[in-house]
Amino acid sequence: MNRILIKDLNMLKNLVTFQTISFLFFGSILATNIDSSFSVKWHNQPWGAGGLIPAGPPWNMVGPFDFDGDGFGDFIVSSAYAGEFCNGVYHYEAASNDSIELKWVYTFYDLSCSYDAYSSVAVGDIDGDGNQEVLSLVDTSPGVSGQKGLQVFEWDPDSLSFLSQPTFTWDMGLDSVWEASQILVEDVDGDSKDEIIVSIMDGPWSLLGSGGSSRLMIFELETVVNDSAVFNIEFQDEVWSNWSGYNISVGDLDGDGLKEIFSVGYEYFHLIVHESTGEDSYEYQTDFFVSSELYQRANQGILITDIDGDGENEMLCLTSGVNSLTGELITPGSFFIASGVDDVSSLSYSNFNLFSTYEGGLRQVNLGDADGDGSVNIYLAGHYDEAVYDWEYEEGNPLDPSSYTERIVFMDDTTDNYTPGNDQGRVRVAKLFSGDIDNDGLGDVVFSSASFAADKPH
Repeated sequence: MNRILIKDLNMLKNLVTFQTISFLFFGSILATNIDSSFSVKWHNQPWGAGGLIPAGPPWNMVGPFDFDGDGFGDFIVSSAYAGEFCNGVYHYEAASNDSIELKWVYTFYDLSCSYDAYSSVAVGDIDGDGNQEVLSLVDTSPGVSGQKGLQVFEWDPDSLSFLSQPTFTWDMGLDSVWEASQILVEDVDGDSKDEIIVSIMDGPWSLLGSGGSSRLMIFELETVVNDSAVFNIEFQDEVWSNWSGYNISVGDLDGDGLKEIFSVGYEYFHLIVHESTGEDSYEYQTDFFVSSELYQRANQGILITDIDGDGENEMLCLTSGVNSLTGELITPGSFFIASGVDDVSSLSYSNFNLFSTYEGGLRQVNLGDADGDGSVNIYLAGHYDEAVYDWEYEEGNPLDPSSYTERIVFMDDTTDNYTPGNDQGRVRVAKLFSGDIDNDGLGDVVFSSASFAADKPH
């Protein structure tokens, strides 16, 4: 790829959006119906066609929002593995019907630009002033002191844009950030202030060969002194995960009014549960393995919701599947729904109900109602299947697969992967959300592809 540094917002790269009308691409998964009411309405420009943004595969994406209150939806994307082009964070907004524009870019030139550098992103209002912030968790350069892995950009209501430089930065008291796995912003302890939750593998770098250390951290903005943020660390756990996991989810599975934090360690889908027990107070509840496969992981694959509206929450859970570094599929990913616990400390694998397995593995799970029929739709990112799966709840027991109808709302042409051992031709669906982003009265499913393919949008 012959790419130059990003110098203005007109140099687009790619991401992908879908909307209700007619289906454009399809492949053959015999057991699942293709939903012909969906078609591709917008995508960004592939790298091979001159696209430059995002600078690497967009492994993280959050939305929809409406930062300027104009009725058009916004979403935020962050890149990973950009190498010499350096990772960045990007703000997109719907401009009109079936049209998306890139509105803002920040590139982390001063942090790690190694080939394996990662970044994650979240949106919140950590200072409570009504102006939302983009919070980026970013890998820092090996052994370089003074780099700040947390970068916060506040929305400016005057310029109707995020600021051109970080509003706050923080090193989180760490030697460095090896793997900026995930960041989530939510009021977890009920004190009316947003907590920031991160999953990180950190240094010192001298311990790289032995795995270093990983931690789940929960912290909150305490005050701002001379334009510098002071954060209060409410909780750290360095015990339960040897490697950082790409999953942080928050919900109240047992219905006791206290929110739980669900994280997943890097190996054997090691599910770890902590619970808020009051303001700035958290306790470990349980942990167990969901898989016997070493490299079954989670990638924003857990979501807590009340599917049937009966007041009892369910857990949606996706496992990644196992593949080689060249994309050879080894073990399928699985879709579970779990429920039936009066106390989350008693949660175990016995509560998990297997719904389906997917050869190409799974990444994010999210909810929506893109077809606008009032029923809950569960959207699954079918990674190497190059597909978006939709499980629509009809009626009955939410733990029974027969209570749902499964469809495919997108599948790329899977016959154009001509080059063995790399991503050419692949749309590796990674992150997704649903909403009417272009405000035309028709639902959309927006998703990103974490493929390295130069011939495909991202």
